[in-house]
Amino acid sequence: MGLWTEIIADDGHAQSAYWAPVTETGAGAEAPGIVLLQEIFGVTPALRELADAFQAQGYNVVVPALYDRIQPNCVIDYDDTDRARAMKNQLQNPVLEADIRAAIAHADSGQGVALVGYCWGGGLAYWAAQNCRVQAVVSYYGTNVAKYCEDAPPSAPCQFHLGVDDPMIDADAREVISNSCRPIDQYFEYEGAGHAFANASRTSYRQEQAYLAEQRTLSFLSTAFQGDSTQ
Repeated sequence: MGLWTEIIADDGHAQSAYWAPVTETGAGAEAPGIVLLQEIFGVTPALRELADAFQAQGYNVVVPALYDRIQPNCVIDYDDTDRARAMKNQLQNPVLEADIRAAIAHADSGQGVALVGYCWGGGLAYWAAQNCRVQAVVSYYGTNVAKYCEDAPPSAPCQFHLGVDDPMIDADAREVISNSCRPIDQYFEYEGAGHAFANASRTSYRQEQAYLAEQRTLSFLSTAFQGDSTQ
């Protein structure tokens, strides 16, 4: 189980973060790190459970509360998408980068850090890796990834998980992402899955596809941390 802590960005902003280290003392052990980036709904219970699951696999996990600059402790109902989109639209790239960098620094015990994101966070994970030193990127149905592909890719290996029935990431966008992949990247599409298919707390959840994606993620991360894939 994790706990809440505070991390400080370079601009002095103190943001809360859910911190799930592999040790029981609350201090980070010498282990690979993961920065888990949120959907537009904030650091939800489902996201904290996911952090605990990665912790159980041997990772120090940080989930930065990216909405803290607007409203501390903000978690939005899944049905309230208008409010969620309005919240994330208030955040500009410089502060997002500062907060993600702070989370990366907190998670890093010297064995590298991966960015793993879902929905909005799936896009942020790819975008942040274009600018920050990381070991790997895992993007689940990341919004705006196709747009970010217009720029140079991260030097870290990337893995993509996309539902074929996702109305937010259509076939054209998926083709752009797929075509951007290099030999070090992995790209997966899931039949019968739409947006947020890996979130067990949502009606869009698809157990079979989510389990397959999870196993692929764990294998990819294990391989990434065994090699030297940092920028």
